[in-house]
Amino acid sequence: MSVTDYVNRMRIALARELIIGSRLDMESVAERIGFSSARQFRRAWSRLHDTPPGRARTDL
Repeated sequence: MSVTDYVNRMRIALARELIIGSRLDMESVAERIGFSSARQFRRAWSRLHDTPPGRARTDL
């Protein structure tokens, strides 16, 4: 696993916690975990998950 892959996995793990534990919108989540846009965040998310990030909040 490359350093970039590791960092992105850690960012996505933190994003999942933020999505589940807060009411932040995706743009705010993306900013807090270090992505420059929600689009970039969604792309990274889709490499690890089959469902969109917003679905993590509704699956509770």
